[in-house]
Amino acid sequence: MPTAFTREQQENIREQLFQAGISLSKTMGMQGMTVSKLAVAAGIAKGSFYNFFESKETFILELTRYSGEKIQQFFLYLSDMREDVDVGTVVNLIKGMYAMRESRDTMIEGSLENSIEVMLRMLEIYISGKGDLV
Repeated sequence: MPTAFTREQQENIREQLFQAGISLSKTMGMQGMTVSKLAVAAGIAKGSFYNFFESKETFILELTRYSGEKIQQFFLYLSDMREDVDVGTVVNLIKGMYAMRESRDTMIEGSLENSIEVMLRMLEIYISGKGDLV
């Protein structure tokens, strides 16, 4: 890593690169995601990218690990919130929200946002232990 960046800056830039990678991969896929686009999204020069990752391919491998860790942290958080959390129920809710988001082109935007808000509220109630899903 370059000495021009402090340890904190390095951690922040790495996080920004991962967030940019997630966002860009959703909008343009892995093929369309370039080092230049990642660097711009993270607010660094293209050459600085290579101080963090050897290549785009190395970045994608690290991004996959990062995403897996975030998902694992989410499920650990859920299990801490409520002992009897049914992971399958949570996964199905998340899949439902994702499916609704993906089909937004064929749905009315306002209705979609309301539906997702309702599902998020249901998930919150379920996780907090204040109620069960029926």
